[in-house]
Amino acid sequence: MDKETCLFARWCHGGIDDQIIPSFYFYQMNECPRFNSWVTGYYSDSDSNQNDKCETSEYGCCEVSEIDCDAAYSEGDTYSRYELIMKDYRGHWSISIDKLDEEGSNCPTVEELIYQVSKNDKNNYLALYLSYTITTMIIMCLCMLCRNYMKRDDYEKTDSDDVEKAKFVLKESV
Repeated sequence: MDKETCLFARWCHGGIDDQIIPSFYFYQMNECPRFNSWVTGYYSDSDSNQNDKCETSEYGCCEVSEIDCDAAYSEGDTYSRYELIMKDYRGHWSISIDKLDEEGSNCPTVEELIYQVSKNDKNNYLALYLSYTITTMIIMCLCMLCRNYMKRDDYEKTDSDDVEKAKFVLKESV
């Protein structure tokens, strides 16, 4: 039931001694991804709109941009290095979803991608919890049925003649 609070360095600011000061986007999962780029893999596993051939489609595959701050922060870069990277290069994650137009208006943002992954992770946990609870209840019911069945076999059915014979045998032994 304990969730890990994961973080994604969403925006970077300059700090003292050229350090990166990130603003984080927080989310929860059963276990945080070791690398934030793995979020796309979790997303791919949960999204039914995947198309392995989107690269050959008219507009190509969706790209999730604005990931440079997280990459620079994870790598331990300085703020001036981050600015240089932003000037010359724009990083992105590729997702196997067809872009419907040139802008990729149907493509998820970083926040939408992370939210969906976090939500699906919680749903999987709920399904696991429900299946565990149902399995436990079934086992308990089976144990109770077996116990009741075994109790019935402990007693022998007797008739009144057997009781009289038992009293007679008991008196003779005393």
